[in-house]
Amino acid sequence: IWGPNKSLSENLMGYGRPDHGLIEHNIAEAHRFEDEGRTVYFRIRKGMKWSDGHPYTVDDILFWYHDMTMDDDARPTLLPPSVGMIGGEPVRMEKIDDYSIKMTAKL
Repeated sequence: IWGPNKSLSENLMGYGRPDHGLIEHNIAEAHRFEDEGRTVYFRIRKGMKWSDGHPYTVDDILFWYHDMTMDDDARPTLLPPSVGMIGGEPVRMEKIDDYSIKMTAKL
């Protein structure tokens, strides 16, 4: 059973079915880990668009992360403190190009 917020957003990757345990790509079409798993690179699928026809790019992910998730003034306090955090530190996200992003955990 998916939670009520499943219809509001999509993830880079996820489980195809909750009972089979295999991670599948969703928005991301590819990923790779480096630095003993502390850094992950995602390549998102080209051709995705918002309902108004604008392309979905890494800028949209960065907006969600920096402006909606990490900015306490921009959202209600419904998110648990662990969202966007690993080991008590925020995940660093960097745009490589319109369809590639680098995420690094400071551990």
